[in-house]
This record gives sequence, structure tokens and C-alpha cells, in this order.
Amino acid sequence: MRQQKLETIIWLARLGSFRAVAERLNITQAAISQRVASMERELGAKLFERSTRGLKLTPEGATVLSYAERIVDLSAEMQIQVTNPSAYVGTIRMGAVETLVHVWLHRLLERIHETYPGVTIELTVDTSVVLREAVANGKLDLAMLLSPGDVPGLIKREICSYSLAWAASPRLGLAGKRLTVGELAKLPIITFPKRSAPYNMIKDLFRGRNLPPVRLNASGSLSTTIRLAVNGMGVSMLPPITIERELKEGLLHVFETDFSPPELHYTSIYPATPLNPLAEIISDMARSIATGA
Repeated sequence: MRQQKLETIIWLARLGSFRAVAERLNITQAAISQRVASMERELGAKLFERSTRGLKLTPEGATVLSYAERIVDLSAEMQIQVTNPSAYVGTIRMGAVETLVHVWLHRLLERIHETYPGVTIELTVDTSVVLREAVANGKLDLAMLLSPGDVPGLIKREICSYSLAWAASPRLGLAGKRLTVGELAKLPIITFPKRSAPYNMIKDLFRGRNLPPVRLNASGSLSTTIRLAVNGMGVSMLPPITIERELKEGLLHVFETDFSPPELHYTSIYPATPLNPLAEIISDMARSIATGA
């Protein structure tokens, strides 16, 4: 029984529709249907049945799935242990948040290309929420993002952590000052996108304090956030590692507040099954580069 058929069963069980699996595997829905029909003939059992929510595994299908996952995972493990890196050929769809793009992603891409010259990277840069959904839906093989909490069906690997600091343009006159939360609330705040951990952190900071409405300007682009802060359009809570040049050149200054923000923790996530051997390898590479290990 060919591994392609086993992977098809795994993805159908996970995504629940021929269309989604066809997009994930880059083949036609007819080809997906043929693979399933072929397996059902070989095994003499029906593997899926349709429901209002899409395809559902039959009891026999659930048994086949458990074996398929073990076989595919063992195959991936064998590849990791035995295959010469130069023999890897294919494409891996990888996502990353912009903070990591600013800091070290270029070094990761360089190392991947040096180690695996036959591998092509399709890179998506987006918010953590969008990237997590893309991995869960099979649209990405791997994503590096802010720690997403519980991720059923996905493997989560720690990569690195970065501190946060309040920063502003010198024209706002905040260098060396320490602001109370009430004083901070009077300033325009340029922050990470809505639904992100830093955005929610700032919202929670002002909640229940009987303060006037706080001007939170959410931006989906770190580059834009930094540029707006440099231009004096507001203050921002940023990882200092992303604004090293601006701090060195005096375009931004760090100031203190009564609120000490916690560190941001970044992780990689990828499907637990079918395991892509490169996803695990690239996660290890990312951690090594980020931590200098």
C-alpha cells in the first residue's frame, strides 16, 4: 500500500473535505476520491461516511487511520535519521510573524538553503492568529509565532523569548521618565494587531481603572508601528531587539512605566501527523539561530 494513500486518509480525517485535501496535496478532488476508493477495495471496508459536517471516519476508518499515522510517522523518522540532507527535494510552506523577520529569519533561510539545496521555501508573513489557523487547516507545514497556548493536533516547540519595553520618539520628551498607568493612558499607543497577546496585554492594563478612553492604534505591520513611533505619532511597547538601530541612532528612546510587561515567547508549531521531517529539523535550526546555541 503506497504511502500517498495513507497520507490522503490522514489529511481527509483531519480536514474533513475532498476540496481541502486536494488543495493541501495539490492534486484534484477526483484523484483524492480514487485513492480512497482504491484503499476501500483493497481493505474490503468503507473508511468514510458523509455527515452534515463533512466526511466522518467509520469505525474501520478509525482503525486504518491509527495504523496510517504510525506508518507515516515511522517513515518520517527514518528519513530524519538516514537521508542525506542534499537528497531532500520539495517545498515546505512556512509561516513567521514579522518580529522574527526583523531579527533572524534571513539567517534561518540561508541555513536551510545551504543544508537542503533541493528544498524550496514558500514563506508567509502574518499575525500569530492567522498563522496558527493556517497550520491547523493544512495550508502551512510549519509556523513560527507567539506561543499559542493549547494546540490540539499540533506539535509545539519553544524557540526563543524577547523582552518588551516602552519606546517613544525624543520629540515626545519621555526619555528617562517613569509614567504611571494613568499618564500612559493619556498618550496615543501604537500596538500589535487586535487579538494578539501584546494587544490584549495593553487592553487588560487599562481595564477597570476608571480612565478616559485609551487611544489604541493597532497595526498589523511591525515596520509601520516602528515608523509611526519614530515620527512621534504615539508610544509603543516593542521588543528592544527589533529597534536596536532606532535606539542607537536616537530615533527612539526607552522610558519606564508602573507596568513591567512580561517577555514574549515564540514557538514553532507543525502537525503531529502526518509528520513532515523538515518541520522538526527547521524548528531545531530556528532555535539554534535564535538562541545562539
